[in-house]
Amino acid sequence: MNNDYLPLLFRLAFFVGAVCLIGSSSYQRYLSPASPSRFMRLVHHAGAILLIVASLLEVGVTAYRALLELNPYLYGAYMTTSRHGRATLARVAMTAALWWVGLVAQKEWFEFGKLNGKLLDQIAHGLLCVGILVTISFTSHAGARAEVLPIVADVIHLAAMTAWVSAVAFTAFNLRPKASQDTLNLLERVSSVGLGTVIALTLTGVYTGLIRLWDPELLIETQYGQALVLKLAVVAVIVALAAINRFVMLPQMRQKPNNANFTRFWGILRLETALLGFVMLASSNLSTISPPERGVQLAATQNFSQRVAPWTLTGTATPTVIGGVNLEFEILGDKGFELSPDARIDATLESTSHTMTPDVMKVERSSDGKYHAKGIFGMTGEHLVILKWSGARAKILLEAK
Repeated sequence: MNNDYLPLLFRLAFFVGAVCLIGSSSYQRYLSPASPSRFMRLVHHAGAILLIVASLLEVGVTAYRALLELNPYLYGAYMTTSRHGRATLARVAMTAALWWVGLVAQKEWFEFGKLNGKLLDQIAHGLLCVGILVTISFTSHAGARAEVLPIVADVIHLAAMTAWVSAVAFTAFNLRPKASQDTLNLLERVSSVGLGTVIALTLTGVYTGLIRLWDPELLIETQYGQALVLKLAVVAVIVALAAINRFVMLPQMRQKPNNANFTRFWGILRLETALLGFVMLASSNLSTISPPERGVQLAATQNFSQRVAPWTLTGTATPTVIGGVNLEFEILGDKGFELSPDARIDATLESTSHTMTPDVMKVERSSDGKYHAKGIFGMTGEHLVILKWSGARAKILLEAK
């Protein structure tokens, strides 16, 4: 497997694990009064195992990439001394604790004199859920900024996404459509959760978007912006389906609580679940792409020249207004070698200081043998432009500050 997919797979494992572990326990405590089914217990256990295993493996992969070597001593040192490692240790510990607390409130575990054991159990459950989400956020884009408000917004966003996905998915696949008052009450609670989480996702999403995409051009010019537009398009479809269920189907079921209406509601709910799965995948992909950073610029205009026989590459890298780099370059071949006008030239911009998915740069032809490409810096530090054409490969090192 190409290692470039590992960050995406790890992030997806964190999101799925959070939905399975946090979502299942929250669903049983606050939405569904029934005893947890065998399915819900399996989901709960699977979420805990997935979070713990994926967290430990991710540290190993990250440490190996940073140190180019990995043994028990280096793994332990990275785990206990780096911010990433310590956040992972905290996540593993809180995941194990939440796994133990389980699906059903156990107030006898928290009986201390006159204190309300059920309330203490709910507080412990809530703190563990929030703590796990904080560790995920702390090792993401928001954590990289080392600012409180972006982390708080990201945690709220994660919590809202977890609540929305779990409320819809567990209702769609754990229960059966029956025309009863209890089922209708559950669906109304699920719909209310959906409305509340959409509001929270919208507010935090707008705030985060204004931080990372301060110029509308970035939605088109950056890989991060393009991925965000795709995610938002799918979310818009889900919101439309949820609105149909809440404002059309629920009123119909209140007037005519028959199995046919309930089955139609369930069908839309399952379609929402499938689309929410795609949103989780899109969110995982988005979290591995380096977002543009306001104020980050190419340190200085620089000229470059490389010989990659039988080709000669020359060009200039200049800073752009929105915090990126503009490449103007020429590729000349030796006698007998010439690039055709429709020759394919691939260009990527990759941070060598942070593990992120390389950003694809769009290359356009200016004239015979001359081309230009634009890229956006996501973070400060060293970046590598890799150009590929006709079997040749050139590397251009850039510094962003």
